Amino acid sequence: MIKIFVLLIGIAVAEAIVCEPDFCDGIECKSITCPPGKAITRRSNCDCCGFCAPLQVKGGYCLNMPLRDLSGNVIQNDDCGPGLKCDRKTRKCVKK
Repeated sequence: MIKIFVLLIGIAVAEAIVCEPDFCDGIECKSITCPPGKAITRRSNCDCCGFCAPLQVKGGYCLNMPLRDLSGNVIQNDDCGPGLKCDRKTRKCVKK
């Protein structure tokens, strides 16, 4: 029981770590070109170089969270593909 408690505390501490906005200053990233159906984005200020996130298709489950570019600017409001939006009730990608 104590091992589980310690594990949960460790996870909570790791999730609470927040990087400052200038955390990535001075870090050089390789140029990333995402294939069709994906967009480059960052999860947080700690994710300096970003990754290619898959965009969901019509009817696919979506996250109603904004995708941000490497500068932190919102590039789209959800993870649905072009011409789609995330329906807040069903959490599925639907036509705009």
